[in-house]
Amino acid sequence: MTSSWEEVCGLRTKLYYFLGNCLLESIPDKGTEAMQREFWQQFPLEAANDKMKSGLDRLINCTEYLEKLPASQASQEIQLEFTSLFIGPGQPKAPPWESVYRTPEKLLFGWPTLQVRKAYQQDGFEIKRKYQMPEDHMGLELMFLSTVSDALAKTIINNNQSSIPVMIERQIDFISNHPLTWIEDFFNDAHSSESIGFYSGMIELIWGILLWDLEILREMLQDFK
Repeated sequence: MTSSWEEVCGLRTKLYYFLGNCLLESIPDKGTEAMQREFWQQFPLEAANDKMKSGLDRLINCTEYLEKLPASQASQEIQLEFTSLFIGPGQPKAPPWESVYRTPEKLLFGWPTLQVRKAYQQDGFEIKRKYQMPEDHMGLELMFLSTVSDALAKTIINNNQSSIPVMIERQIDFISNHPLTWIEDFFNDAHSSESIGFYSGMIELIWGILLWDLEILREMLQDFK
């Protein structure tokens, strides 16, 4: 590693926080840097696998299209896709909840919700009131990873050697047993029902980052064992 583990955890914290928020709330009317092609071209993490590269390519192509539109229309295009995929009316075309993909009934608040809730409680992760929704929303799972990554960075800085491997192992376990188990199906639903492809690109990028992060965490674990 050319960066320190504290710096790596800092990057993980920021990435998961940003991406989690992108799935929890649509781009505001006035737009953000995420609507700019340059933002994705200069993404702070170099593509480490095919999923990351493909996701970034989708986002670059989409924002290139959006930049040709009036700002209000570009924001509206993203808002419409967000609503159609993740909210409705009716059944969302790409439901952002783990239980929908991992239970036969495809209903909310299944056993994955309970498992995720337990993981949150174990690490003291509290959901903001404005996000009152099932805990296994992909955006919340990413926000949780941001929180525990920040806690890991602080533990490394404080040199609490006995706690670090346990924290790393729990993050590996969460990624492996939760977001990575259903993100492929989530991406497929978003891709098949997309209008402009902004969110399918976002989800594929997240997929690649989760795969990258597993490799990083396993390497980190070897250093601290």
